[in-house]
Amino acid sequence: MKKDHESKVEAGADKGRAAELHKATIDGAEVVLLNSLPTGPARAERAKVVQAETLMDDDTLDALRRYQSFFESADVDVSEALTALPHAIALRALKLRLETATAIVQRRLADTVEPIATVSSEVHRLVVAAPEHSKMRAAFGLMEKRWQETYKGGRPGKVASAETIAKADATDKTDTSPKPA
Repeated sequence: MKKDHESKVEAGADKGRAAELHKATIDGAEVVLLNSLPTGPARAERAKVVQAETLMDDDTLDALRRYQSFFESADVDVSEALTALPHAIALRALKLRLETATAIVQRRLADTVEPIATVSSEVHRLVVAAPEHSKMRAAFGLMEKRWQETYKGGRPGKVASAETIAKADATDKTDTSPKPA
């Protein structure tokens, strides 16, 4: 009977941890926190953020509070850090939640755009095959510009390839004279 109760308690705790791990969206309090943040440039260097993260857990925060008088006796004022730590911990938690949410969105976006990318490739193929000054080419001018910026170094167009061949022939300095046998 006691084992059944303990296993039920453990199963409930596991479900609670799993629910917390899989909580993907940010809640109302986190939205308020996010919207309350100033959008100006940051003042701290990244190295300071990494250094501060060594104190950003609940156990270390409790220890810092417990031994505050010890640090003060050594002329180390931890009161400013104690004031800022809960807010910093909340910001770090928000950052992790936003990164998780961003990763989920990226995965879903990749799945969603797959058919669009396939169509994009086919549309590009047909637009490139259209006559040079056609209405179709004009209609897809922005798409073609983005395509060319994205895929640099691809196969040159039909007109460019003829010009490239002519330039290559004009600048070719290889010896084409017959070789003695």
